[in-house]
Amino acid sequence: MNFRDAVVIEGIGKRYYTRHNEMIALADVSLTFHEHEFICLLGPSGCGKTTLLNLIAGFEKPTSGVIHAFGRPVVGPGPDRTVVFQEYALFPWLTVSENIQYGLKRLGVPKSKRQDVVSHYIDLIGLSGFAHKYPKQLSGGMRQRVALARALAVNPAVLLMDEPFAALDSFTRERMQDELVRIWQAERKAVVFVTHSIQEAITLADRIIVMSPCPGRVVEVLKIKDCRPRNLDASENIVIARLIRDILHMPTASHNPKISPNSFIEKSPELHIN
Repeated sequence: MNFRDAVVIEGIGKRYYTRHNEMIALADVSLTFHEHEFICLLGPSGCGKTTLLNLIAGFEKPTSGVIHAFGRPVVGPGPDRTVVFQEYALFPWLTVSENIQYGLKRLGVPKSKRQDVVSHYIDLIGLSGFAHKYPKQLSGGMRQRVALARALAVNPAVLLMDEPFAALDSFTRERMQDELVRIWQAERKAVVFVTHSIQEAITLADRIIVMSPCPGRVVEVLKIKDCRPRNLDASENIVIARLIRDILHMPTASHNPKISPNSFIEKSPELHIN
């Protein structure tokens, strides 16, 4: 572990128990996410992506293993790790400005400083003139931009995003992906982004963590070196998308952790694979 490691996940397992049985959500997950890196967790429903995000956030505790964020063990939620949810999660009775500064107010930041931060993020997310509007007066994309600004306003070390664009129409979703890349390039936070979409992962990520169905395991880690903005129709990105589909459709990948998709990688030497 070194100072450039934003998140270190070591041997994480997560089980849920009921009166009659147990469900293994994650099994022996070990990963390292670096400072300023954009990570996408990709896999089918039920592969433990959101569970892993919640463990990093400190909302849940692992059954086994340990997670460190910038060298400190994760034992609960903290302002160094903020979350943008699929639902907008804005307070409907607060204005855009009041929503963005909510976390700052909870941290005891003086009002004058809060206003400076709010002004910066309202400009960054392109909502100048909307500071005094309420969430009900905004479109879905605008609400999610406010949620993103609120998460960034407390200056977290790691931004955690749980399918934040899933509820948006395809046009707005693509526009929000472009906006997120622009904001990430300006802020340079470490980002962990959960998605079901192969195209979204290729558009956004420095590395894509491909996960198997329950119990969730890391099947492959793919490093994307194509410059942003990315053209999904470029030949190398088409090959990456095909590779991911092949990995996800391996019938034994979710059942036998000894089986690796390396055969697919060897067929694609032009890919930059970790």
